[in-house]
Amino acid sequence: MMALIGALACIAGCDGNSGPAPVGVCDRTPEVQWAILERSGVPRCEDVTAADLARLGGLPVWKAPSLRAGDFAGMTGLEILGIYEGSLDSLPESLFSGLANLRDLYVNHNELTTFPEGVFSGLGRLEDLNLAHNRLDSLPESLFSGLANLTDLHLDGNRLAHLPEGIFAGLARLEVMGVRHNRLASLPEGVFSGLGNLIYLYLDQNRLDSLPDKLFSGLTSLEVVTLYENQLTSLPEGVFSELVSLTALYIDDNELASLPDGVLSGLVSLEKLRLDSNPGAPFELSLQFERTDAADTAASPASVRLVLAPGAPFDMVVPLTIQGGSASSASALLSTGSIEGQVFTVTQASPGQSTRVQAASMPVIPEEIRGIVLLAPADMVLFGSGAG
Repeated sequence: MMALIGALACIAGCDGNSGPAPVGVCDRTPEVQWAILERSGVPRCEDVTAADLARLGGLPVWKAPSLRAGDFAGMTGLEILGIYEGSLDSLPESLFSGLANLRDLYVNHNELTTFPEGVFSGLGRLEDLNLAHNRLDSLPESLFSGLANLTDLHLDGNRLAHLPEGIFAGLARLEVMGVRHNRLASLPEGVFSGLGNLIYLYLDQNRLDSLPDKLFSGLTSLEVVTLYENQLTSLPEGVFSELVSLTALYIDDNELASLPDGVLSGLVSLEKLRLDSNPGAPFELSLQFERTDAADTAASPASVRLVLAPGAPFDMVVPLTIQGGSASSASALLSTGSIEGQVFTVTQASPGQSTRVQAASMPVIPEEIRGIVLLAPADMVLFGSGAG
């Protein structure tokens, strides 16, 4: 209460030139003044010293209608800065000048429509940048230049209609990116290039109707991708094929009528898949037996495997029934992310006799895999006159 009284008194008549080591705190935006007084424990703005400012480690600024250059001057030790729930529509380009130790910067829930191109210059230690829930409709291509230590970037809840292809260049340490709930209708093919450490990518609730073939190329650390509530009508074959660490893929609530061959190929770590609430859901995934060594009518033994053209969304074990012969395995196996299963050998019981390979039962689809149904493979007849 004393801090607030001192701040109000200063705003009313403080000239900023009295007290020990004056640093102009009384001339700063009122919401910044109040935050400084609260955090420093100094009752009056004219009493705040340069040492007081330098000692500040964190500063939350609430509901500021505007900010001016110099509001954060002298806060050389500041590591966390939050500018929350204001009506800001722009920022001075030099607002963060001198904050070389800043680690976390939150400028979310304001009304910002754009950023000056060099506003984040000099923030080389920044790790977490939150610009969510503003009114941003575009971003300068070099906005994040120099932020080589950034690990978390949040752009959710804006009005972004496009992203420059090089907007994320140089962010090699980035692990979390949120661009959900914007107005993106397309993405440049190389927009995520170089983000090899990215783990979480949130692209849901946009207007995407297609994806570039190589959009996720090189993102081998990616574990979660959300694409739900877009307008996707198709997926490129193999678009996710390099995502060997991906555990969760959400593509529900789109406009997909079918799935291309190979769409799940390479997703060897997949645990959660959402394809429901699409026009083609539940998508029929048809298992097939395939002979790999010769035609079905060729002599015994035969090398056979289970195949699934889109790729397996989970590890499949299909118990086998062999009529008129025997198999080297009791079950056909197909691993997550694979199109082709392990090869097993089928041997006929006696020369001239056909041998039938059947699926004795079908795997149960895990609860975390939604929007598909599995169709049993047709019986395979080998060797005899009924083969083929």
